Amino acid sequence: RISMPVALVPLAATYGWNGATVGLIGSSFLWGYMATQLLGGALADAVGGKRALLVGMLLWFGATGALALATSVPVAAIVP
Repeated sequence: RISMPVALVPLAATYGWNGATVGLIGSSFLWGYMATQLLGGALADAVGGKRALLVGMLLWFGATGALALATSVPVAAIVP
C-alpha cells in the first residue's frame, strides 16, 4: 500500500507513462486492495476465519507463482 505511489514515479519516468496512465495504475491497485478487504471479510463471515485464511493463503501462493510467469510479458502488452 505504501510503496506503490513511491514506485510509480520512477516507473513513469522509465516507461514514459503520462499522468493518466499513472493514475489508472495507482487507482487499479487501490481498488483491487479494497475489493479484497471486502471479499475477505464476507468470506470470513460465511465460512469462518480459519477457512478464509486458508483460501487467502492458497490464492496468495497462486498469485506469487503467476507473477513469475508474468515477468516474461512485455509491459506494452499490459499498459496501453
